[in-house]
Amino acid sequence: MKNYPCFYLTCSFLLLCLSALGQVQVNQFQPLLPVLTLKEANPVLRLELIKSGEDARLIKDIVCSLKGTTRLDDIESVCLYAAAKNGSFSAKTLLTAPQPATSKVTFKYPLSLQADTTIVWLSVKLKDKIDLAHRIQLSCTAVKTDLGKVTPITVRPLVALRTGVAVRQYQQDGVHTSRIPGIATSQKGTLLAVYDARYDTSRDLQGDIDIALNRSFDGGATWQPMQVVLDRKEWGGLPEKYNGVSDACVLVDRQTGAIYVAGLWMHGVLDG
Repeated sequence: MKNYPCFYLTCSFLLLCLSALGQVQVNQFQPLLPVLTLKEANPVLRLELIKSGEDARLIKDIVCSLKGTTRLDDIESVCLYAAAKNGSFSAKTLLTAPQPATSKVTFKYPLSLQADTTIVWLSVKLKDKIDLAHRIQLSCTAVKTDLGKVTPITVRPLVALRTGVAVRQYQQDGVHTSRIPGIATSQKGTLLAVYDARYDTSRDLQGDIDIALNRSFDGGATWQPMQVVLDRKEWGGLPEKYNGVSDACVLVDRQTGAIYVAGLWMHGVLDG
């Protein structure tokens, strides 16, 4: 029992030293999402910056590597964003100017750490047309603070992320939200992507909703404009918002080549 005060004294001394140093711990986490063309921002890396002590800490450099990326010239720019209040990605707060894609990307003096934990996101913007077999990989190799260099802790192993095309986006073509996607390949090799075109809100039926389709003739690299393929319009004396069609399915008959698109039509008033 006589040793306990000495033990506590030692622990307190160590904690006091760490607090006095005001060190910063950096955790990096990679969301496993495809990196898409035609999008301004693709969140590829989340950095959690945790400081000890009461004093603010200055982040002087955030140094990143694109090692593992198939081709650097697929990337138009790399950006650093402040997170939303809940820590999720937000493209509303750009912290520094976009950086060109080089093997080593450095963001200088991006922020001052005031809170105990600060979350930032690294984002990639791709060129409009790339080889979809290519991969994108981004990692943070170092964070330089006003007290020195910190090596990030990787929460789980980082991988090269797949690439794709943002066929549909929020508010595109006068459509509030495109939901419930499906895809099939025709006998001629055309990709057929179907989805709900929800014009007014993102909610389910009942509402002004049609089934729409986009076609790709080159394996998904580029896509034709939206076509509406199922629309009940004004029917039964009720406007379109009471004749919604949702939950698209697409089927290609391999014997005849016929293409079928089906949806759920709801007629009438669902609620007030």
